Amino acid sequence: MTPILHELMGKGVRVMIYSGDVDLAVPFTSTVAVLKEMNLTVVKEWRPWFTGGQLGGFTEDYKGNLTYATVKGAGHMVPTDKPIHALNIFTSFIRNTPLPHTP
Repeated sequence: MTPILHELMGKGVRVMIYSGDVDLAVPFTSTVAVLKEMNLTVVKEWRPWFTGGQLGGFTEDYKGNLTYATVKGAGHMVPTDKPIHALNIFTSFIRNTPLPHTP
């Protein structure tokens, strides 16, 4: 998967990766480990994002147009577990705007 991500990023394609923070199938820590192995440069450090006035999860941006976000309280099926959170992530990505950083 990492060669594909590098190729997409090299072509200027924006990439959004998200994980539920209680996902037992693909734990968010595994995704973080893969991102570390890719040796990407962090441009905006790990920080909270909010939805509906509450913590939605955490996010980090990397050089090459890759954004990673976790979703608080979601398992493997983020859109099923936390549909509003997922909608906010997708809307933010489509509009090319950062996830809300204030409650």
